Amino acid sequence: MTLSLGGEWSLHVPSPLFRRTRPSTGERPSAAGEPPPRPPQRSRSDRPRSRAWLPWRRSREVAVVLGPSRSLQEFSDQAARPKAAVEEATDSIVLTLNAPGARAKNTDVFWDEEQRRLVVGVWASARPGPRRTIAQPELAWYRSHWLPRCDGRAARVTVDDGTIEIVVPRINPGDGARSSPTRERPAPLDNVSEEFTG
Repeated sequence: MTLSLGGEWSLHVPSPLFRRTRPSTGERPSAAGEPPPRPPQRSRSDRPRSRAWLPWRRSREVAVVLGPSRSLQEFSDQAARPKAAVEEATDSIVLTLNAPGARAKNTDVFWDEEQRRLVVGVWASARPGPRRTIAQPELAWYRSHWLPRCDGRAARVTVDDGTIEIVVPRINPGDGARSSPTRERPAPLDNVSEEFTG
């Protein structure tokens, strides 16, 4: 409403019957006492994508089982022998086995303390359980190493995309807590030639 007071002066009085409205933003005004509306959230497609987790690029550890490897010996006749590389250090020996298809869930590693022998086996499928099934388990890879001057109990085994890496620490001659290594090589477990390392 505009009231003219004469001359060049005029008074603008807002009319009580009409309220000023702000430009529409698509949001409803909040009532008295209510919190202001939240800003619109971005959809998942608009959010920056995080780096994908690739499980096959991460190495998995395998626990060393103490005792004879009878479960592997039973099926070792038809198993292939993986290629191995041996790297010797002052305090440990690193064995790297190339066994395609090896994963943490189908790889077994045994350490025979009495015979100082490390045995590695890779099953064609998942590791067989304690119960016998109709299908006969198949051992895809099998290899054993005689390590007379190493401590297989403290070995660390990792499997990464078909590559098995085993770090076996050497025995410290001054450590009386560990048993002394045998000097005589035990009889081989099977017809597969065994590697001597150490």
